[in-house]
Amino acid sequence: DFEEHLYTSTKDYNGKYKLLIRSTSKIFALCCHLVYESSLKKKEKILLYKSIAYFVLPRDVFSEATHGSIGFIDDMMLCLYALNLISKRHGEDILYEIWSGRPSTLKKLLNEEFEKITKENNKMFESVLIEVGVDNN
Repeated sequence: DFEEHLYTSTKDYNGKYKLLIRSTSKIFALCCHLVYESSLKKKEKILLYKSIAYFVLPRDVFSEATHGSIGFIDDMMLCLYALNLISKRHGEDILYEIWSGRPSTLKKLLNEEFEKITKENNKMFESVLIEVGVDNN
């Protein structure tokens, strides 16, 4: 399945953003499971669907076909953006109940790693949001 493909594509990654890239399959799975959460609003689910679909775009903003595992950086920015939005609106528990990893890892991904990756790659982040039709204001 696709989650397994993501895991095998990223499990041995040792470059920049190591924690983020190695967590790709778990973040993808979390987004997939959250779409079934009845408390989410339609717009939140649409953002999750966009985040999930973005993974399979052959020519996204920063392609893994061109850049290897680090190419998941744009996919992860979009997913973490969606997860942060949901967490702020519904509380963190909605994420932690589904998350398959250590809670401290998810907390770090949502906060420190998301802030770092979007700050260091701001133009890419804005391009991703534009690509999927998300207004970040």
